Amino acid sequence: MMLLGRVLGIVCLVAVGLAACGDDGGGGAPAPSTTPTDPVVTSGESEPPTTLAENGAGSGDLRAALIAGGVGEITLHSATEGGPHPTLAWDPVEGATGYQLFVHDGEGRPYWAWSGSDTSTRLGGGDRVEANQTALLHEPMTWSVVAFDAEGGLVAVSAVAPVAP
Repeated sequence: MMLLGRVLGIVCLVAVGLAACGDDGGGGAPAPSTTPTDPVVTSGESEPPTTLAENGAGSGDLRAALIAGGVGEITLHSATEGGPHPTLAWDPVEGATGYQLFVHDGEGRPYWAWSGSDTSTRLGGGDRVEANQTALLHEPMTWSVVAFDAEGGLVAVSAVAPVAP
């Protein structure tokens, strides 16, 4: 149970940091996030920042910090075929036994997530385009992937990439 809690904590941290701030990998300023974070200690009488964007910790900052701390990088591939259910794929990561993929809508809100040991999946799940009955690509969105080892430790993170219909 403790391992599950650690994994969920890492996933939430990475998901919020990588995707909810809206970093498209273009190096621009992160979009505002409404996701609460731990309180930040400040001096003075002003209210402490309550979001990653207000703290100045954009997704690029978090990703860079993780990579500087020894976490690997995941290379994403352009989405292929499938119309509203494109295949999202990435390079395998040495030492990874599982991956989690996150898709956020055009406003940066969580839209769809997937986890498994494969290095590709169709948006919405399923092995055939016609079998997908859940999530579909109906507007420009973003996606990112994190990799974990057998003990649930974070092994690698991707940049946030755009995907469009």
